[in-house]
Amino acid sequence: MKIASIDPGFNTGVAIAILHDKESIKLEKYLLGTFTNEPDAVVKLVLTSRSTICLMERKPRNAANSKTVPNEKIKAALGNLKIVEIGPGLWKPFMHSRPAKLEPWAPETQHEKDAMAILFYFLQTQNPKRKVKYV
Repeated sequence: MKIASIDPGFNTGVAIAILHDKESIKLEKYLLGTFTNEPDAVVKLVLTSRSTICLMERKPRNAANSKTVPNEKIKAALGNLKIVEIGPGLWKPFMHSRPAKLEPWAPETQHEKDAMAILFYFLQTQNPKRKVKYV
């Protein structure tokens, strides 16, 4: 099963993982990248990956509408794919208290790190008694 995670904005971070669900949840790298002002490319990557769910950072309450255009465009273009929006007020404090080891995927930008963190947050909160790790 593949899961996509998006940190949307002018620079959009994308992390797509192959989920290995056994004793622990292992996330194998399928794709990791940052895309500058390319929401159509992001949508194409997510759809062609055949991800079963797409996690996306919800816009902060204080964000200007002009900064949220990529969110809405990406959500609309993903069609029937299940989208779970996660507010930064949820995943950021969680990640500060329980940092994930992102090194196996070698993220190069903060946007990539954020997309990976959103993915880790979602899986760890859905499976609190199990270990989630990047491989």
